[in-house]
Amino acid sequence: MLVLAAFVSGCASVRESAGIPQVAVEEEERLEVFEAEVLKVVTAKHDDALFRAYVVEWENQRVVVSDKLALSNCEEGETLLFRKSMEWKSPNIVHSSFRFDVHPKMRQYTSTGPRRLSDRSKASDSHYRRFQSEVLKVYSARDGQAVFRAYLTVWNGQEVIVSDDSAISNYTEGDVIEFLVFNQRFPYGWESHRLMSFGIAPRSLPPSGIGTQKKSTTLACSVDMEEETDKV
Repeated sequence: MLVLAAFVSGCASVRESAGIPQVAVEEEERLEVFEAEVLKVVTAKHDDALFRAYVVEWENQRVVVSDKLALSNCEEGETLLFRKSMEWKSPNIVHSSFRFDVHPKMRQYTSTGPRRLSDRSKASDSHYRRFQSEVLKVYSARDGQAVFRAYLTVWNGQEVIVSDDSAISNYTEGDVIEFLVFNQRFPYGWESHRLMSFGIAPRSLPPSGIGTQKKSTTLACSVDMEEETDKV
């Protein structure tokens, strides 16, 4: 693995130089940039909704790099360019946490601009559902006092990564993990596919509902699943 730059300042300028459109994804102004070989590709699909993530080695630790826009297309053995977020601390959490995201230069846009969205598509953006499944593998790493944690599990017959951006959980292989599935349209309808993500389920949320996540660097997503997918 090679550190390509100590920090990248001004993500907007990075997008501009790479010809990347401005999409509704919040990003930190200063991010560490790395490249590493892809050890595992984790993808899932439900109708037109896509999920994609990569397992790589970072600082001699295996971690997960998220592709929240599902626009990259790396295969095992290829080199992935990615960014490590600045560490942050959640309220009532003694340690900071960090995560990894695909670098914008890895994205392959197929659309030239936003699509006209119907009122129905706008109204169906904020559903989620709660699921349970067995933990197949734990991905955990440390950077000083900061912690990274994510889990490989099975949803709807497909391997997926459940993120724990706050690194507050402590599941082990074989444990049953409870998580939320989010599914939203692509920001501004720029691409035709929808986006899926998987996150640790806060106990305060009901099993299903409508609404967006609180403001964060993670995309606010929605889900609209068939009743039979409750059983993994």
